[in-house]
Amino acid sequence: MPRAKSFSARIYATPEYREGYVAGCKAVHLQRPVASPYLIQDLRHLGWIDAIFDAWSARRVEISRAADCREIFEARALTDAESPPAGQIPNR
Repeated sequence: MPRAKSFSARIYATPEYREGYVAGCKAVHLQRPVASPYLIQDLRHLGWIDAIFDAWSARRVEISRAADCREIFEARALTDAESPPAGQIPNR
């Protein structure tokens, strides 16, 4: 995850942040989380939110790639449907 320059690297290395990040990853894996179980001022909350955002970003990339592949496949299918098979002349 790209780290914002406003946060110190020490924050990301704290056990509280890492605990929240792990909890966020588990929440995403099991279900779509609704709200953080931690208080806003807790570093575990920051880790939890980062994990949720990372999972959302990864999912968005997957959806974008799938859409690109679908467009390529549909374009190929349309081209193949319009062109006659090898050795055949279309009826006119």
